[in-house]
Parts: sequence; structure tokens; C-alpha cells
Amino acid sequence: MFKQPILYLFAILTVLPAAAYYYHAHVSIGAHYFTVGVGFGGGMWASLEHFLRPGNYSLMMQRLLKDHLTAVGFVLLPIGLLAGDDRGRFRWNLFHVWLGAVALYFIVVAGGNLRQTYYQLPLLLPASGLIGLGWDRISRIENVSRLLTPVLVALFLGLAVWGVQPFYEQQVPVIAAAADLDRIDPAKQPVIVFPPGFGCLYYLERPGWVGREGFGKPPNQVAPEDIPSPEYVTNRIKRGARWAIYFETTGPGARPDLKKYLEQTYSVVLATEGYTIYDLSAPKLGP
Repeated sequence: MFKQPILYLFAILTVLPAAAYYYHAHVSIGAHYFTVGVGFGGGMWASLEHFLRPGNYSLMMQRLLKDHLTAVGFVLLPIGLLAGDDRGRFRWNLFHVWLGAVALYFIVVAGGNLRQTYYQLPLLLPASGLIGLGWDRISRIENVSRLLTPVLVALFLGLAVWGVQPFYEQQVPVIAAAADLDRIDPAKQPVIVFPPGFGCLYYLERPGWVGREGFGKPPNQVAPEDIPSPEYVTNRIKRGARWAIYFETTGPGARPDLKKYLEQTYSVVLATEGYTIYDLSAPKLGP
């Protein structure tokens, strides 16, 4: 591997487009638009804290297992990575160096990788080659091909189905809220979704806002009307918002203060265990 410098040239070419894009975004975009931290203000880049939290490692392992490689790839990847190159062929070393370049990208953009699952997508191509190499090593073990291959295929198929099963889970409260709001308002007028960042406009299939305008930006770059607050609601009403939905949730993302404001200020159209729909065109006249 170390006698093939062209592989390292390939690794450099692999990371150059990403580096060029992030530099351009930092210089020309990050200071003015919503870029989830590309302007160095949203915790997107590597910091020592990212690598000192054990929970971050378990999070990444869970994503690799459940979101990207499935259990099959999770088992075969280290086999392919550690199996060695007894054939001396360029194509096997290629995947090792490629994976190393992606690992470097993961480290530099550690905050982004922890925040979003799609940051791990560059892993899939080199990992696929190494997963195939791992299966090749197993199949070359004496008697494995004849006796155990059918069993392994069945086992891996079951693990693969288990791995992708979460992608088919439905967001029941969101889907129910979408159906209720469609029944109340077939015209699909704009909606504000709370708590901030509760990204479900895809399911609601109508225009609106989710309070993310200021996410990833330094506080001094966020306009007052873009901070989720009563002023945020008033501003969006002026821009056409007719409805607000507050989804019940727990944890640091919950905003009981916003729910209290909506309860005190606007009429409740529908209240369920998982969400409440408010009519922003019908403010309450008194307590």
C-alpha cells in the first residue's frame, strides 16, 4: 500500500471538493445565510469536547449499524479492513485509503457528523468495497461456501431487514395532525410548527415555518423576529400564517413558554394528547 503514491493522490482528490466547498461557504455564504454552522458559529467543526464524550461514540456506532451499513455491513467491514491484501491488487488498497480520507473528513467536520446522519454518506462507497472484501475472505474459508453460505445469507438478510425497519416507522402524531389540519383547512394555509425545529412540514404538505431560521448562527446574526417567541408568531401571521401546531415533547427541545403563550392568546381548534392546533386568525379578546 505504501509503495503506491497514486492512492494518496486519490485520497487528496477525494477530500479537495469538500474542502473547497466549505471554504467558499465560510467566506461567501456562512456570514449571511442559514448554513448550520459553516460560518464557524454552529458547532459544526471539530472540538476536543466532541471526542471526550462517550455518548458521541455510541451515537455514531448506532447510526452506522441502523442507518447506513446495516448489521451485515457492520460485521463485514472490519473483516475486510483487517483481512490484509494477499493479492497485491490496486483495487483492494484503494478502498482502505479511500476510507481513511473519509475518516479524516469525519474528524474535521465532527460537529456536523454528530448533528446530521447524512454527513456519513461519503462512507458508503469505500465501505461497500471493504464489505465485499470481507465477504470474499469468509467465502474463501474451507467448506464455508458449501456448508455455511446459505445460512449466512439467510442470517444477513434477516439482519438487513431488521436494520432498515426504523425507516418504515410512521410518525404517528405528525401524520394524525396533518390529517386533522387538512380536515379543518382543506385550502392548506400556512402553519407554524412548535417546538422550534420540530421539522414536519414534509408530512403536513403545506407551507409554513418551524422556527429554524436562527439555528446554527451566532446570536448577533439572528434578527429578533427570527427567534421563536411571541414576536416570531406575530411576524409570521403578517406573512400569512393561519395555524399553529404545538407537539407535546419532553427534553431540552420543549418550549412550555410558547405553548402557554399560544394558549393564552389564540383559540384552540383541536386539542389531543400529542398535539394542539391553534387558529391564529382568532385571537382571544380577554383572559
